[in-house]
Amino acid sequence: MKYVIFFCSLLFIFSCTGKKQGNTTTTTKQDTLDAPKITVLADLPDSLHPKTKALDTMPKPRIVTVPAHSGGSYSITYAKGEVRKIVLEPPANKLLPVLLDAKGEVIKDSAGNTFIMGSGGISNFTNFTTDNGLALDAIGCSKIDKAGNLWFGTYGGGVSRYDGKSFTTFSTAQGLANNTVWSITEDKAGNLWFGTDGGGVSRYDGKSFTTFSTAQGLANNNVRSI
Repeated sequence: MKYVIFFCSLLFIFSCTGKKQGNTTTTTKQDTLDAPKITVLADLPDSLHPKTKALDTMPKPRIVTVPAHSGGSYSITYAKGEVRKIVLEPPANKLLPVLLDAKGEVIKDSAGNTFIMGSGGISNFTNFTTDNGLALDAIGCSKIDKAGNLWFGTYGGGVSRYDGKSFTTFSTAQGLANNTVWSITEDKAGNLWFGTDGGGVSRYDGKSFTTFSTAQGLANNNVRSI
């Protein structure tokens, strides 16, 4: 009988010890999880350092002055070697329809502003499409500049600027890198930057477009965001 009690006592002790060891093992596993990997750029070999390309050592970017009249051209060479001739045209400017009286004269408010007509009469929403001068109905991005103008980048029609009364459209015919515009931003100097699909990025200073691409050190000519 004594041996049976002794044997049962040993089993109880070993069982408790096993549970305690199991808990200890779990705790140790949690405390030894892998730390996040930290890569210090200064410790990398020179071959893996970020590449910096100064613009003054690269081919000059293409600069196209927005024409006031038709005429002139420039060429774009695509990645597959295709060369496309772009004929320069002044930007299209289309005034929105305004409210007229019975005599066909423009009606203005007390401040001298015209009443812009919407479609379907007065409503909470006014829709603007290509019928009103927008470059294309498919919009990929938009931006309001410091002067309050709205810019709309389209999927193939270029970029349209809306000043509250009219749409002015800029495309490759005025020097834009590509007519599909993914992104727009304005820098502190007031220049507008347009990221395009395959053409790189174009900077507009109000008079001309300057285009930067892989030839000037850009990582890729598809610019989705700025």
